[in-house]
Amino acid sequence: MIENILIVFAVLVVFIVIDSFYENRHFKITGYDIKSSKIPEGFEGFKLVVLSDLHNHVYGKANESLVEAIKKEKPDMVIFAGDILTAYDEGDFTPALSLVERIAGEFPSVMAFGNHEYRMVLYPEKYKRSFSEYRELTKKAGATWLDNETLFLERGQKKLAITGLRLDKAYYGRLKLKPMDEAYLDSICPFNDRSIFQILLAHNPDYFPNYAEYGADLVISGHVHGGMIRLPFLGGVVSPMLKLFPKYDRGLYESGGSNMILSAGLGNHSIKMRINNPAELVVINLHSR
Repeated sequence: MIENILIVFAVLVVFIVIDSFYENRHFKITGYDIKSSKIPEGFEGFKLVVLSDLHNHVYGKANESLVEAIKKEKPDMVIFAGDILTAYDEGDFTPALSLVERIAGEFPSVMAFGNHEYRMVLYPEKYKRSFSEYRELTKKAGATWLDNETLFLERGQKKLAITGLRLDKAYYGRLKLKPMDEAYLDSICPFNDRSIFQILLAHNPDYFPNYAEYGADLVISGHVHGGMIRLPFLGGVVSPMLKLFPKYDRGLYESGGSNMILSAGLGNHSIKMRINNPAELVVINLHSR
């Protein structure tokens, strides 16, 4: 009996090791179709490719696999939705910068803050190269940073809005979720014309109800890495904030007329584990109705 248990355990360990090894080196493409009467006809079929939580990971030589996948989609815009680099004390942002340079030179690209980019802003003395250098070099490559700012896209007389949030570090605390004041989002990034379809880049998905109350039509988030390990029927096991079975882990969510697309991300940091949780490149097609 004990021997059988040990055999089953050994097989399980081997499966976990092999699966994690594979999933940390491959990604899938996940597509979503978002329909709204607020999306102007001029933006029918507008395609967004979203990269989140890459954490300096590289797919193939010089990220060739990832670059080719993005090019194949022929997006109207590429969104770098936070944590494209990793803020290690001795870390470097060269892999992230190299990817942005290759993509932003070919496709319109916007960049939003994750907690790792924000950490570099808060503690510049800790890193070999500064965030300001990274931001300037990515801007030079053609990317647009959204730091509690909104970019309006125009086709004809109609507009589409993309807003990038930079949440305070208090909203990335571990174990316990800090309540968000009702007026907080309006105070840091007011958005007045709700007749315009707004895409909100908000890295931490835990505050989706707040984003919906704020009025965002489509929220794009990451941060949770899909829960790292996914169990059938239970979903993701743990978030980077050390929360067990997070309410939001990956996929499409709806609240009060708002939608949130939560990417499982493309990389990892610290604990580099993915089980039954493939990395993903997200593709979003917008449709008017």
